[in-house]
Amino acid sequence: MQDEEFKGTTLERWMSKEEDEEEEEEEEEEERVPQWRKGQKKEKKIYKTADEVKQQTQPPKQLIIDMRGPQAKVLSSFEELQEKSRAAKPQFLPELQHNITHLVDLKAGRVLTLDNRRRHEEHTLESLMREESRLNEQLQMETECSLFARVHS
Repeated sequence: MQDEEFKGTTLERWMSKEEDEEEEEEEEEEERVPQWRKGQKKEKKIYKTADEVKQQTQPPKQLIIDMRGPQAKVLSSFEELQEKSRAAKPQFLPELQHNITHLVDLKAGRVLTLDNRRRHEEHTLESLMREESRLNEQLQMETECSLFARVHS
């Protein structure tokens, strides 16, 4: 008999009690609201995702006016501009262009090598000239010393 009187677990009783309290609070709020507001319903806040906001605030597409040729062209993106410029310049003999570029690079390397060698030779020349002047001074001192030694002997 006691089992029949016992309604569910403690958690179920607590949840049903909480629901009853919420219903009572809602009824009390409705009673407190003045008559002139009774017909109005409270607006619910609408939350938007980042993607929705991004779609709504996207800037309008800008047009690009290409005035490089005799006629002005209206383009909608930079990709179109690049495609048009690539299409306008056809490449003739790409193998020949590659070979010429390669030869120019080789010659540029040779020029740099020769420039480095020239600088090295200039540096060597300067150091040899300093060495020569030092040795000349030393020779002059030794000759003076030998003359002085002959005179005094």
